Amino acid sequence: MRAFVAAASFLLALNGPVFAQDYSMSEVRQHYSEMIPFLRNSAQENLRDAGFYSSSIDGAWGPATEAAYEALAREDAFSEHMRKRAQGSVAEELANFPFSGPFAGAFLGLPYYEVGDDCPTCDFAEDVAPAD
Repeated sequence: MRAFVAAASFLLALNGPVFAQDYSMSEVRQHYSEMIPFLRNSAQENLRDAGFYSSSIDGAWGPATEAAYEALAREDAFSEHMRKRAQGSVAEELANFPFSGPFAGAFLGLPYYEVGDDCPTCDFAEDVAPAD
């Protein structure tokens, strides 16, 4: 039994998140290419600021952008996002993750609050539709 657990742990460490087989990088590239140029540039800037991307900010999908997204897919913050907040396909969520609050909080050091969090300057009531 211990050998099975050790083998399973080793394989998970090699393969990254359990959902990694639920998407292909070509699907992520497709979602990325559907973004307007400003958003593609912003994605690269956010990936650069988080330490995943070090090439020029040009909005183009190339080897450096793909490597950045592959590294991002292996991060715990993205796995947590998929477990708690994901609404789209894995590829779509990964392509859009550099714009999310969890990304900003985990990698850019910006505060990120959700309803129910102790946030002294947030007024979540403004974002919630009044009950009838």
